[in-house]
Amino acid sequence: MELTSAPLHKGQVPWRGLLLTVSLLTYWNSPIAAQDFTLEAVPPNVAVGNNVLLVAHSVPPHISIFNWFRVFSGDMKLIVASYSRDLNSTKINRAYRGKMTMNDDKSLLIRDVSKDDAGEYGTVLGFNNKTEKIQSVELHVYYPVTIPFIQVNQTIDKDLVSVFLNCPSMDINNSIHWFFKGQSLRITNRMRLIENNSTLEIFPARREDSGNYKCAVSNPLGSKKSDPIQLDIIGE
Repeated sequence: MELTSAPLHKGQVPWRGLLLTVSLLTYWNSPIAAQDFTLEAVPPNVAVGNNVLLVAHSVPPHISIFNWFRVFSGDMKLIVASYSRDLNSTKINRAYRGKMTMNDDKSLLIRDVSKDDAGEYGTVLGFNNKTEKIQSVELHVYYPVTIPFIQVNQTIDKDLVSVFLNCPSMDINNSIHWFFKGQSLRITNRMRLIENNSTLEIFPARREDSGNYKCAVSNPLGSKKSDPIQLDIIGE
């Protein structure tokens, strides 16, 4: 059949425009374009050693593939779990067998979480020979907060005393806050906080710095305070 270049009558639509219109309608009505598909980490902040579920909400129906992947530094991606409707199978990357399970609802269960498991996870869905990255979710992993303690060190240089109060924390993502005589510590020009606020340096230390000090360590899993430690400065 030979296509004609005759002018269109009123009400006619160019065949190329018609195909484009049909194509757009097919795409926007397809399940893969669903706007309510989301990912959620449950719980959103997980303690080392616990399990976490990456929940896939409102998975579009009739998908042909569903892949979970991890994002590493340099935007490198690694598929950790994959579902194929044609093969009627779900596979877990060999490196994560026993560690991860993709459930029937396409959610991803991660067991015995470690700090190395923290980071970005995403999904790739396939539908009608089309693949597309749909969503991603961030997994936050923390060590449980334990009761902190304060270590005290001092140095003397030409009768000037430097005092170092250290509140060690096993997780650099923890927040550390200092208290003096029961109140939030007001940092003076003779004080500075270093090493992610874990160390309070006082130089030169003076008699007015005497009193009890506490530190508090917190993260999204909780917060704990140390026992008070009494600092006595003898001198000016």
